[in-house]
Amino acid sequence: MLRISKLCFSKGAFNLKIDSLVLNKGDLVLLIGPNGSGKTSLLKTIAGVTKYNGKVFFEDKLVNGLSYKERAKITAYLPQRINQSEILVKDFLLMGRFPYTNTFGSYSFNDHEISKMIASKFFIDRYMERDLFSLSQGEFQRVLIAKTFVQKAKVLLLDEPSTSLDIGHKHCVKEQILAYKNSDPDSIVVVSTHEPELFSDIATGFIMLKEGRVFKQGLMSTYEKKDINELFDF
Repeated sequence: MLRISKLCFSKGAFNLKIDSLVLNKGDLVLLIGPNGSGKTSLLKTIAGVTKYNGKVFFEDKLVNGLSYKERAKITAYLPQRINQSEILVKDFLLMGRFPYTNTFGSYSFNDHEISKMIASKFFIDRYMERDLFSLSQGEFQRVLIAKTFVQKAKVLLLDEPSTSLDIGHKHCVKEQILAYKNSDPDSIVVVSTHEPELFSDIATGFIMLKEGRVFKQGLMSTYEKKDINELFDF
């Protein structure tokens, strides 16, 4: 279980405030809301990549107080964007296994095999000897997603994973998210998306954010079009 208590985050005039939020083992939750509603901020705070007030617990562990390696075994965060560089794709993917390295930072045979397997599933194995800078935006997006999956965390936080992808690769991402859940039924996946219809048939629930607050949340069986209309002020 992932539990959020009294979470507050501020940046400029924007304020995110979540009094209480619980995600249970096995949840695959869609995070929906207008631009600027706090979706990315919420994912970043859960992942611990930005400073915030409040507490985030995973099972009985206070995530706030964990070391980087310990936290990275619990949460893996896919950002909307990062700068491309000249690092090789194979080396970039392997960085997802850093939380599992030994004292000397050495990668094991298993780390290399996991990277290769995930690369194959996302059809990026043919890019392994290329550098990130040479990839198209769509290719780079798939590499970013693959690196997040390589991390094998208990909580997967995906910020608009289908952005920049064509329809075929969008469905590939959807299939791999479902495969991730099936391989670890206790894992928790949160997908921030402007395409809820793409993932609605595999999601268990949703959270709608508006102006930094929870507008509505529930099981997918309670998801209604009228809520979307109100959320986006249609």
